[in-house]
Amino acid sequence: MSSSADSTASDYNLFKKMHNLRWGGYLDPADRDLEPKKRLNLTSSIYRVKGTSVDSSRWFKEHILKGNTLTYKNMYDQIIEITDFGMDDSGNYYTMEKVLGSARSEKVYHYFDNQSNHYTEQVEGVEMHTIDSLFELFVAMGGIKSVDTKGNPSEASLEVLTNFVINVGYKKAPGNIKGAEDVV
Repeated sequence: MSSSADSTASDYNLFKKMHNLRWGGYLDPADRDLEPKKRLNLTSSIYRVKGTSVDSSRWFKEHILKGNTLTYKNMYDQIIEITDFGMDDSGNYYTMEKVLGSARSEKVYHYFDNQSNHYTEQVEGVEMHTIDSLFELFVAMGGIKSVDTKGNPSEASLEVLTNFVINVGYKKAPGNIKGAEDVV
């Protein structure tokens, strides 16, 4: 996938078409009339024990990054490390990012227009939303710009996307999760 940025856009466009189905904040469109707690929250694990609090930063590092470093090259050819992922009180998702090797991190928000073009700040006059599809989450996690810490192309953003799919959702009913049929 990462090589498609240099060679051809066809793989990238196919991936976008396959994974850019917006969920409108819900895992299942039929859930739009459910209470707000059923809304999709990309910072919350389906495996969290009710009544316990797990720091979302720790959860991201342990369950999404799995101890690995997530990096991408920005437009200035700098290697940027994504160190954390969160959601503000308004429901907008952000990443904490820093130039690899730097101590200073900054909060980077992720907004998309209706064609899923990525922005890091709101643009006046453009209808925007925060991460609302697997494709948009992939882009926010580095997307086809993913590299390893030496700058070589990497599939790390796909691995992170897979970890989100495995760990994010909600239980259909109280009780233990026995299989995929128990979660949405």
